[in-house]
Amino acid sequence: MLTFNPSPGCVEAAGVVTCTVGALASGGVASFSINVTPNSTGVIFNIAQVAGDQLDPAPGNNVAGEATTVVDAPVVMPMAELFILKTDSPDPVVVGEALIYTIFVTNFGPDTATNVTLTDDLPADVTFVSAPGCVEGGGTVTCDLGDLANGDSAVITVTVTADQVGTVLNISQIDSDTEDPNPFNNISVESTLVVSEPIVITAADLQVIKSDTPDPIVVGTTLNYQIIAINSGPDDATGVVVTDTLPPGVTFISATPQQGTCNQAAGVVTCNLGGLAVGAFTQINIEVVPNNTGAIVNIAQIAGNEFDPLSSNNISAQTTDVTSVPVGPPPGGGGDVPGSDLFVVKFASPSPGVQGEQINYTISIGNLGPLDATGLTLLDILPAGVTFVSVNSSQGTCAELGGIVTCNLGNLPDIGEGIIAIINIVVIPNGTGSVVNTATVTASQGDPNSSNNAAVVIVQIVDGSGNPIPPEPGTDTGTNNSSCSSSLAGAPKLSDAAFNLGLLLLPLLIFSIRAIRRRN
Repeated sequence: MLTFNPSPGCVEAAGVVTCTVGALASGGVASFSINVTPNSTGVIFNIAQVAGDQLDPAPGNNVAGEATTVVDAPVVMPMAELFILKTDSPDPVVVGEALIYTIFVTNFGPDTATNVTLTDDLPADVTFVSAPGCVEGGGTVTCDLGDLANGDSAVITVTVTADQVGTVLNISQIDSDTEDPNPFNNISVESTLVVSEPIVITAADLQVIKSDTPDPIVVGTTLNYQIIAINSGPDDATGVVVTDTLPPGVTFISATPQQGTCNQAAGVVTCNLGGLAVGAFTQINIEVVPNNTGAIVNIAQIAGNEFDPLSSNNISAQTTDVTSVPVGPPPGGGGDVPGSDLFVVKFASPSPGVQGEQINYTISIGNLGPLDATGLTLLDILPAGVTFVSVNSSQGTCAELGGIVTCNLGNLPDIGEGIIAIINIVVIPNGTGSVVNTATVTASQGDPNSSNNAAVVIVQIVDGSGNPIPPEPGTDTGTNNSSCSSSLAGAPKLSDAAFNLGLLLLPLLIFSIRAIRRRN
């Protein structure tokens, strides 16, 4: 059975559709669309025939037929894209000590995954200890995870002890009753090195911070790059080298380090700084003259002999706008290009800190003028070996990712108006020893004095008895994501001494600046 949908110029009667064309010139074409709906499955045949009043010399092509196979509507099967990821800790592990496998299972959808099952095949040379919510038998851990909706995740922890020295291989697999469009990511393999005694890894988190002044700059005048090299530990750094790739179209003048030596060749400044103790920092000043207008980019990199647990802060790029005439000269003309002289002050409370207890970093940012600062940004690199807890700011928004706190603070007027920006960051130290924290502030305007745009604070962390102990090498930095609004509501409170000190110093600072400006 067919259901017919009529087409203009056609009529249907008793299953026959008749379409009247009228006159059709030589070479002319007429077409009709006949739509039907099949009501049952099988093969259906359709025959079309054409005729006219004139004699047709080739009637053999006046008939055309078409056969169509009708099937049931396709069944749409639910699908769920499961993904598995596994980590091991510690790696390497000492024989006889606990080895923890953490397995992450996620359903990327689009449908719910039903009866999800995880199987974890343990290595032969380990002893099973625990796997909450799962069962173990014959060296295989089986976890029935039930149903996982689109976007849901499950975390499974399997603990074993390594029985002998060597490399052990662990294989995990995820499965469900729902079809998986990409089964290739349903298996995760983790290799772990088992050693007879702890391997001591010397680590030094080197970081480089760069600024330029003035910015913007007039073509043909001297541009100064200031590079700060910092060692955040946990160990001393040796063989520290900073390489600075100068932009094309600049003339090199000089490179002056506070320690070590610098040389320039083919547009690359190489500074051999020697050693940097934990918490130490040193400065390099590079002078160039830009020869063309436009934006130029300078890139500095730092490296040392030790393992660097956080390589993302080993590179710093600085963009400078080169103009043909001064931008925004002071009233009356002449003088340097004005900007926003930003400064940052930082302190930690309590200091010394206690392992496992909160430390509050309080950062104050002010603008010494002469211009209001716009696009104010704070970058705070958390020390290795701390867990991020929270961040709050008196204005703008802040977020933490990968051990770096970034605050977009908006605008900041001249400090003579009595306004500063305050950011409070809370962390928990996981080990003991010295932790180094660095904060850097920038804005859209040029800064006539970039030397006060960074602040470093060092806190000695002790155990509960008050004794400092060197932290474990390679301790991870906390990477929990968080954000804050422009309100201080709910922020962890500062210590009374720190808070009272801030209340005392702020009006004194503002009063002093106003007095100096009146005398000038």
